[in-house]
Amino acid sequence: MRALTVCLLLFTLCCVLSGCGDGSSGVVSGTGTIQRFLVEGGGWKLTSDAGPVYVPDNLTADFQIENLRVSFAGHLTGAVTFQQVGMPIHLDEIHKLP
Repeated sequence: MRALTVCLLLFTLCCVLSGCGDGSSGVVSGTGTIQRFLVEGGGWKLTSDAGPVYVPDNLTADFQIENLRVSFAGHLTGAVTFQQVGMPIHLDEIHKLP
């Protein structure tokens, strides 16, 4: 019983020290390009210049322009979707770039 307690204590300590996660707060920002996708019913995605691809849940019509360059800030929603194109994001700010 004591060995089990020690193992659980060590496991808990390792989890606390490592963070047991990706360390992100779910808040993202950057610049990227708006693109249309056709899989699973289609929609709009935001391909970040840093690499990740996001699927906005609130992209308004004035930003639904193929290859539009934007700056953005938002938070990952964690929503589960059938569109396996990118990570679901709710945009808090978006601006067209020149």
